[in-house]
Amino acid sequence: MEKNAVTKRLKPLFKVLVSLGAIYFVSRNIDVSQVKTVVVSAKLPFLVLAFVFFNLSQVASAYRLMLLINLLKRGIDFGYHLKLYYLGMFYNLVLPGGIGGDAYKVYHFRKKFGLRSRYILKALFLDRLSGLTALVTLVMIMMFALVMFGWANLPHYFSWSVVLIIPLYIVFFKAMGRWFRQFVSVFSKMNFFAFAVQLLQVLSVVAILLSLSIPVQVTYVIIFLVSSIAMVLPITVGGLGLREIVFMFGATYLSIQQEAAVAVGLVFFFISSFASLPGLFFLSMKGNEEVALKTNKVGTRG
Repeated sequence: MEKNAVTKRLKPLFKVLVSLGAIYFVSRNIDVSQVKTVVVSAKLPFLVLAFVFFNLSQVASAYRLMLLINLLKRGIDFGYHLKLYYLGMFYNLVLPGGIGGDAYKVYHFRKKFGLRSRYILKALFLDRLSGLTALVTLVMIMMFALVMFGWANLPHYFSWSVVLIIPLYIVFFKAMGRWFRQFVSVFSKMNFFAFAVQLLQVLSVVAILLSLSIPVQVTYVIIFLVSSIAMVLPITVGGLGLREIVFMFGATYLSIQQEAAVAVGLVFFFISSFASLPGLFFLSMKGNEEVALKTNKVGTRG
């Protein structure tokens, strides 16, 4: 027990140190004053648009998770799911190494609805896996476009990655049928909304590029998508530092300006952090929650 307590205390400290170390590393390898100049010159209307697109992506993400959870507990209202989702985002922001959004969702669904933890964890895992699969697919498609249209000087073999998309989803579907059988019925819808989430975030990045007066190029979008894949690693505070490192090295590899790329990463971090603040208003859900359930078809499976 003492060992677990020490580990829980050290994890937030570790993430803070990794974020600070990553930011320091980036600051030593780019012109920070130039990044600052790019960020402070941002056009507000496009920033607002980026904020709107990001929040729409979170609404789509909340709906994707609802599709899975409602196979375990039918009839939970989407509005309730959305509030819980934003509360989870807020936990991820303020408690990056502690409870965390996913851990709270497990606790909440188990306590409030009597669902088994292993089924909730399966739903959360599939939710993340579908998002990761959509990210990888989009990267493959855009790498193919970069090579085919000559938008970047990359080895030709990158274009062949696109042929792996269909086998990727076949394997995904087979794996669901074997280990996540109770969720197979929403496979198509889940993946549709996984793509919707990523495409809305791509639109958010495009709006950020416009706000910073940076030419809209596929290369920036690819770096963003790759940085989102890297965010799967829970080693920083809200991804701060890790995303900037990916943007910095990605910019070098794809021959675009490092300072501009890092500025895009920083602005996206601030937008995503600000977007999580509505979760602060849903903290009352921890206490006497008023569960918004439909009047019919309420039941528990598994």
